[in-house]
Amino acid sequence: MKVRAARRVRAAGIAARQGRRAAPAPAGAAPAAGRWTDYLEPLRFDHWIKNLVVPVGGLLALVAHRGRPDGWALAAALAFLVSGLISSVNYALNEILDAPFDARHPTKRTRPIPSGRVRVGPLLALTAGVALLAVALAWLALPAAAGLGAAALFVAGLLYNLPPVRLKDRPYLDVVTESVTNPIRLAIGWYAVAPALGPPALLLAAVWSFGAFLMTGKRLAELRLLGGRAARYRPTFAAYSAPRLLAVELAYGLAGLGALAALLVRMRPAALPGLAVVAGLLGWALRMTFEPASPLIDPEHLYRRPLFLLTAIGALALLLALAVR
Repeated sequence: MKVRAARRVRAAGIAARQGRRAAPAPAGAAPAAGRWTDYLEPLRFDHWIKNLVVPVGGLLALVAHRGRPDGWALAAALAFLVSGLISSVNYALNEILDAPFDARHPTKRTRPIPSGRVRVGPLLALTAGVALLAVALAWLALPAAAGLGAAALFVAGLLYNLPPVRLKDRPYLDVVTESVTNPIRLAIGWYAVAPALGPPALLLAAVWSFGAFLMTGKRLAELRLLGGRAARYRPTFAAYSAPRLLAVELAYGLAGLGALAALLVRMRPAALPGLAVVAGLLGWALRMTFEPASPLIDPEHLYRRPLFLLTAIGALALLLALAVR
């Protein structure tokens, strides 16, 4: 009796220990819902760093007009908030539509949807609420031109993610579309502060080119990380090769420098020396492309490279200081 009792105690202890482990869900079973905070993760609030381009647009508008209209700081902050909310809507749609592909990625398979922590239905309801909040703020608080920019940011996200267009699945056009959100964000910030006169086309071209430079570097870094598995993760990688991506990345960088140089020659020749710092930043980013765990795979997390970010902020400050002399 004592032996049988001891066995039962040991069996109960083993069962308790196994119960504490996260067992994988059986095939075909519905994944268990995660914590409510897991539903905030697809909105990628940590990616709002991209929307810092919005207040930069406002600062550039102030420099161009050499004045500070009343309420400009609040307008820039509201534009940043609206852009961030719209970005979160696009990020959530991206995660929903990319979940089958992310499940094949060595690191992205831990995202909330492929890992089973988040269900699509409740996430869509949350995303719709965020979208309505963004529309209300844009309608009530932003000038009409900035509101149109916010609408363009949302449409760009739809074209990038939604089939049958889904430019994300079209080689090289994926980078073109993803990068166009940067000049859109800059225009939102500019029009929020100075709605009467828009940003120069050369400035928008430079911002788009530099964004395309980083996004192409991201593709190259992912291709180097995934190797032969890259096309299984995303079909566009079947058309990519390291030499082609490197050539395109360099072309985008040179185009951005050319557009910025032409803009400064026309409007602020005194700021031309700052181009040397910008060129140095591009070379630094290019070097990071070839690191074993390149930060360009998640460029939104470049804040983990504080020296690079501080140098970038310093370059912007230098250009602004030279421009207002």
